[in-house]
Amino acid sequence: MYRINLYPEYVERRHVARWRMGRTALVTAVLAFEFILVIALLITGLLLKEQADGLRVEIGRLSQRVDAASGQRPEIDVAMRMMQLRLGRIDWSPKLASVSQQIDWTLRLTELMGQTEGRGRRAGLELKGVIRTGGAEMQPVSLFMDAIRNDPRISVDFPVVKLGNLEGAGSARFQVLCAKGKEAS
Repeated sequence: MYRINLYPEYVERRHVARWRMGRTALVTAVLAFEFILVIALLITGLLLKEQADGLRVEIGRLSQRVDAASGQRPEIDVAMRMMQLRLGRIDWSPKLASVSQQIDWTLRLTELMGQTEGRGRRAGLELKGVIRTGGAEMQPVSLFMDAIRNDPRISVDFPVVKLGNLEGAGSARFQVLCAKGKEAS
């Protein structure tokens, strides 16, 4: 025998039961997804913590290696001192070349003296000479001084170029002083 219940209450109860079951399945699925998501985040956090700890250890090791490598060895210290001494020295050959190129034919150098800095001495270049024409005309000396004053080979080390002592009034002898400081001595 077949029994069919066609009462509207029965259909409505089945509909409500199906809706509740669907809602329960949906809530259960969302909760399961959230649970899986929380577990995945925990595992990811643990893995990232392990990687961070490994990187910290590696950074510590690398910084020790860099510190050990950056410590200078004695031969590097000696080489650095030699380079500093070399950079502090005056290279005289460009200065002498400049003087030989800038001097006029009317002038003749009788004495050329270069002095390095040290023990209370100032670095400088002293040029003594005579005017070949024998007169007291100082224009060639003045032109010579301007030429060496404007030559970078001399002015890099000796920016001050001035006329030194003259021997006697109307003499053809001159002295040019090139110095580092404000006053040439």
